[in-house]
Amino acid sequence: MRIAFVGAGRVGSAAAFSVLHAVDTVKEIALLDIDGSRAKGEAEDLTHAAFAMERGNVKITAPKRYPKAGIFIVTAGLPRKPGQTREELAKTNFPTIQSIARRIKKGIVITATNPMDAMNYAMWKTTGLPRKRIIGMGGILDTARLHSLGYDGFVLGAHGGGMAPTEPLPPSAFKRLLASAPSVIKKKGGTVYAPAVSITRMVYAIANNTNELLPCSAVLNGEYGLHGLSIGVPVKLGRKGITEITEMPVPPEFHSAARSIKAQIRALKL
Repeated sequence: MRIAFVGAGRVGSAAAFSVLHAVDTVKEIALLDIDGSRAKGEAEDLTHAAFAMERGNVKITAPKRYPKAGIFIVTAGLPRKPGQTREELAKTNFPTIQSIARRIKKGIVITATNPMDAMNYAMWKTTGLPRKRIIGMGGILDTARLHSLGYDGFVLGAHGGGMAPTEPLPPSAFKRLLASAPSVIKKKGGTVYAPAVSITRMVYAIANNTNELLPCSAVLNGEYGLHGLSIGVPVKLGRKGITEITEMPVPPEFHSAARSIKAQIRALKL
């Protein structure tokens, strides 16, 4: 399988490394970036890493044009600035997502660009691909942060401030969950490894057709009584993308998150 990473920055390149290390069924990796030199440098570095892993049979390139690929991982875009609302960030990154989406004709798309849920919906609207082939990365990452605090369950809803844990949390624990990403960003400038591994888990499930149940952002069409948005829900991932959207009881925060995501989508006039 060929995987294309659109965005070869810190998260994109770390995710490419993680996929190279963990997903044996991936035989070709393409890196695309607005900075072509950076993409080429990352491709060369990853090639050397592949030989160190005794995976020198994996072809790693930095093409100028979008290749045909089974999975596209989109991390390109700008981070949120201090004081910037999610609606404002959505407007900032929307043109980038549109530009990328217009170049993707087939395959499965994993969206990681923030605000992720709104950008995943924009990706679906622009590509015209089936909704179950457009999947947002966020729930796995937020769930990992929840588990690191010693709690179980999934984190559904919106990636970021609209997180909706499926298990009741004490207010102090929920506050720590919300602070997980800002704490890392304050200390090192951005989150890298956890998003990269979260992307890898999605790629593994798709490439190996595991149908593993994972929390991901999906475009809904009546599930949970919702339409016209992408939001974090439990899904099964396999070779065709989302093979099933599982409905389960959700906390009130889930519906608050849905209203927030819809506001971001309205700001884009989608």
